[in-house]
Amino acid sequence: MLNKFFISLTTLSILLIAGVSLAQDLPPLTKEQLKELEEYKTECPNLDSVLYQLMKSSNPASFAAERILYYIDGSTRVIIELENPELLIPQGYDVQVETSYEKLIQALVPVKNLCLLSNENGISLVSAPLTPVPASTPVPASTPVPGEALSPEIIEAVNFDENIRAEDLGISEPNILPDNPLYFFKNIGRDIQSIFTFNPIAKAELKLKFSSEKLLETKKLAEKNKKPEILVKGLENYQAEVNNVKIAVERIKEKAKDNPKISAFLDKFVKQQILQQKILQKLETQVSPEVFAKIQETREKHLEKFGEVMTKLEDRKEELQNLLEKGLEEIKGSEFKDFKNLEILKDLEEKATGTSREAIQKAQENFLKKLRTKFEQMSSEEQGEFKLYINEIQGDAQKKAEILENLRSELKGNPQLREELLETRDKILNKIENKNCPAFTPPQPGFCKDGRIVIKKSEQGCPVAAECLIPGEFNKAKTACITLWDPVCGKDRRTYSNKCFAVTAGVEIASSGECGAKPLAE
Repeated sequence: MLNKFFISLTTLSILLIAGVSLAQDLPPLTKEQLKELEEYKTECPNLDSVLYQLMKSSNPASFAAERILYYIDGSTRVIIELENPELLIPQGYDVQVETSYEKLIQALVPVKNLCLLSNENGISLVSAPLTPVPASTPVPASTPVPGEALSPEIIEAVNFDENIRAEDLGISEPNILPDNPLYFFKNIGRDIQSIFTFNPIAKAELKLKFSSEKLLETKKLAEKNKKPEILVKGLENYQAEVNNVKIAVERIKEKAKDNPKISAFLDKFVKQQILQQKILQKLETQVSPEVFAKIQETREKHLEKFGEVMTKLEDRKEELQNLLEKGLEEIKGSEFKDFKNLEILKDLEEKATGTSREAIQKAQENFLKKLRTKFEQMSSEEQGEFKLYINEIQGDAQKKAEILENLRSELKGNPQLREELLETRDKILNKIENKNCPAFTPPQPGFCKDGRIVIKKSEQGCPVAAECLIPGEFNKAKTACITLWDPVCGKDRRTYSNKCFAVTAGVEIASSGECGAKPLAE
C-alpha cells in the first residue's frame, strides 16, 4: 500500500514538473513549426512576422488585402526603426521615404527587398505601420497619400497606448496556443498548479494570471488569421477563466481593509483588467463580424465580473476610486493617455452599480479635469498631435465623441479651444458604426456647435440619430461641477449634464436620463 502511494506521488510529481513547464510555454515541437520558426529567425530576424508572411506569400496582393496592409505595384508601406537617428537608409532597395521622426521612418518598400533591407547594419526593425491603407484604394507609389501618412510620433503614441505585450501583463510570451496539439498538456499543468495552491488569495492571483495568458493566446491566434471557430473557442477559454477568478475571490472572507495581501491583489487585479480591456478593444478591429459579436459578449461579461470582484473585496468608495486612478496612472503610456483612460473608465461604468459606479465616475471627473488642464497648456503643435491621436486610437467612436463633448463643455470659457475640437469631434462621428446595426448617418460638419451632440439609440441599442441638446446649465454661472454626461431631467423640464448641475442650479430632479428620452424606432 505504501509502495503504491509513493509510486502515485512520483507519477504526480512528474506530471507536475511536465505540466508546469508546458504552462510556461515551451516552443512548439512540430517539425513544420520549428522549420518555419528557424527560417524566420535565420533569414529576417529584424523583420515583422506579418511582413515576412507577406514576402513569402504566393499571392502578396491577396494576403495584403486580408491583413489590410497597403500594397501597390509590388510595394508595401512600412515603419523602419534605425539604431541611431543620424543614420541614413541604405541605397539600392528602392525605398521611398514618406515621413520621418528621430529613429522612425515611414516609407514604401518593394516586398521583394524587405528581408534584405531589414538585415542592413543600423536597422533595428522593419514593421507594418499602425494605420494601414487598404489595398482597395491604390495610388501611384510615387505620390504621397494625403491624410494617411501619420508622423512616427503619433504612431508611437498610439502604439504605446494600444498594443499590450506579455511583459505588461507580467507573463511570458505564449508559444503553445489552443490550435497546438500540446495545448492539452499546458492546461494539465495549469490544473496541477491550481490544485496545489491552497491559499484563497494566491489561488485568485493564479486564476488572474491564467486569464491574462488565455486572452493573449487568443490575441496571437487573431494575428495568425485563424478560423473564426478557433478564435471563438479561445475567447470561451478566456471567459471561463475570468469566471474562475470571480469564484476564487468569493472564497476570500476578508476585505482589503482587513488584510494588506487582499489590497495588493486588488491593485494587481485592477491593472490586469484595464490591460485586458485594451486587448479586447484591439481584437474587435481584427476579426470577422461573427467573432466581433463574441468579443462584445466577452467584454460585457468581463466588465460585469470586474465590478463584482471589486465590490466583494473593497466596499469603500474612496479606496475604489484610488485603486482605479492608481492603476491607470501606473500603466505606461503616451503623453495623451488620459483620453484613453477616460474611455476605459466609460467601459467600466457601463456594467457597474452602486459604490463601484460612483467610484468610477469620480475617477472620470479627475481624469477629465487633468485632460482639460493639459490641453489648455499644450502648444498649437501639441494640440494638433493630440487631435490626430484621438482620430487614430482604436475604440468605441460613440464613447470617444462623448468624451470630446465633455472636454468641449469643460472648455466653455475658452471658445477658441472649443472650436479647435469641433473638427475632431465631427471626424469621430463619421466613424460611428456597429457591425450588427443599420448604417448610421452622421450629422453635417459643425452641427451643434454651441451645444452637445447626443446619439439617440434604438430599442436594440443601435445608433440611429444625432440630436443637438443645450444642457440646462449652459448659460448659468460657472460651478464646481465637472461636465461628465450622466443626464438627469429637472422638474423645470430641462436636461442637466448630471445631478451636480441640477442640484447647484436649485432644481429638483424629476428622473434620471434626458427629459422625454425614449428609444427610437430604426
